[in-house]
Amino acid sequence: MQTSMWIGLLRQALQVLGGFLIANGLLSEELLEPFIGFLLNAAVLAWWLWEKYAHKVHNEEAIEAAHEHGKRVTNYVRIE
Repeated sequence: MQTSMWIGLLRQALQVLGGFLIANGLLSEELLEPFIGFLLNAAVLAWWLWEKYAHKVHNEEAIEAAHEHGKRVTNYVRIE
């Protein structure tokens, strides 16, 4: 599934959550959009950090495997 699809699903889920919070008086309507925007930005940041970490781990494993097979590594493996 594409990242943009996940973000759309997350936005819909947050709107449902926001509606629930408004209905129970825990959030005002004026704060709904900033609330959703903040949570979406936090989720995208967390996703980006996780992807960066996963790429770093993969690169380290690839370098270690190359060294084990007697190959010299001059730069990191690119993952697209």
